Amino acid sequence: MVVSYRSNILISIYQVFILFVFCLIYFLLPPFFFSLVPDFRGDKECVERVATSGLDVFAHNIETVEELQRSVRDYRANFKQSIDVLRMAKAMAAPGTLTKTSIMLGCGETPAQIIRTMELVRDAGVDVMTFGQYMRPTKKHMPVSEYVTPEAFEEYRKLGMDMVLFFGFGSLNFLFCLNV
Repeated sequence: MVVSYRSNILISIYQVFILFVFCLIYFLLPPFFFSLVPDFRGDKECVERVATSGLDVFAHNIETVEELQRSVRDYRANFKQSIDVLRMAKAMAAPGTLTKTSIMLGCGETPAQIIRTMELVRDAGVDVMTFGQYMRPTKKHMPVSEYVTPEAFEEYRKLGMDMVLFFGFGSLNFLFCLNV
């Protein structure tokens, strides 16, 4: 389940997530449930309700490095809030629940900024991190700054694995990799 908009009615949004998770778990019995959620504007109660709803993976994307947040993300989102949401979810979720985040490459970030982001994600206790190539969806969106080479993705993957992050990457970010 993916929410691609931000709601001003936080209570309703987290209730929808919880209802959806419970319906899937108790009626369809899926083997694995992954939910990509918004930041709930950092609301601790909302994060807790979703993180403890029974899902297997609590995912929230930080989208880009901290330095590019203002130019890449919605003005209501910010890096610290996203990291805090991931940290809260990890602390509140049942043992064994994974946390996951993703960033897009090709937005103008530097290798040093990427590595610093990986360190902050690791320090927040996030289990899985994926990288994908930013692809400009329309001419109204920001242009691609760089097309990252497969070799660069591989270097980031190696670094991520050395940081004890499970790591996935791909030019279109279709790969979700758990090395367990």
